[in-house]
Amino acid sequence: MVSQPLCLVFNKSRTGIAAREQLDIGLMAAAFGQAVTLVFLGDGVYQLLADQQPEAIGAWDHSKIYAGLDLYDIKELVVEAESLAVRKLAESDLSAPVLVEPAASIRERFKSTQVVIL
Repeated sequence: MVSQPLCLVFNKSRTGIAAREQLDIGLMAAAFGQAVTLVFLGDGVYQLLADQQPEAIGAWDHSKIYAGLDLYDIKELVVEAESLAVRKLAESDLSAPVLVEPAASIRERFKSTQVVIL
């Protein structure tokens, strides 16, 4: 079986269960040998902010999972540079190592990826 590259796009903040379900898809795909890239656009960058306390509102803490994605062979967390700039955030504000790329590079990444899940 040939692995198909997979991009999971996180474009909303962490409210609700959708972000966790999407992260679970990525973990499951990686466990079966898929090449997985997580892409954070728009309000999705808020999921990566350091020093959050999601348990205070009954939400799940994704930061521990993002920090350990290398264990699942998920090597690329990509953040859109423009999304950070609009929100006045810097790479140093994030809880996990990421690749910061301009929107044009991310569009090219999507073109070369066989499966993109929004």
